[in-house]
Amino acid sequence: MALPEHILNRLHLGGDIAAEVPATQAEYHAWVYVEPLMETSFQEARERWTRERRYQPFDFSLKGFFVRYIELSEWHLEWGYDLDHALRKRPTIDLQMCARDEQALEHVLSQWCKACNTRLRRRGKPALP
Repeated sequence: MALPEHILNRLHLGGDIAAEVPATQAEYHAWVYVEPLMETSFQEARERWTRERRYQPFDFSLKGFFVRYIELSEWHLEWGYDLDHALRKRPTIDLQMCARDEQALEHVLSQWCKACNTRLRRRGKPALP
C-alpha cells in the first residue's frame, strides 16, 4: 500500500493525519492517528528565531512517525473531553508505536486499513480531495 502524495507531503511539512478504519470489535469505532516526528519542530525553530533575533537553519528532516490505533465504543465516545477517565474505567484496544520511515509507516497502516488511501484526513479538517 503506497500512501498518496498529498498525505506524504502533509506529513513532511509537519502536519498530522487521522482516519476512521474498520474496528476488530463489534459495535466499536476505530481510528488511526499519525504524527510526524521531526528533528526540530517548527515551533521550536520559531521560538529560537524570536529569542535570538537572527535566522539559523534547522534540520526539519523526519526522524519517524508516531502511530496510534484506538478502538472506542459508543460508551467511550459519550465521555467526550474526559476520554482519559473513560479509558481508565473501561480499557480498550489502544496501540501506540513509532515507525522509523515511510516504508515502515505504510506497513503499519496496511495492518489496519485497506482503504486508507481514500480515507485519510487532516485532523479536525474535512476529508482531503
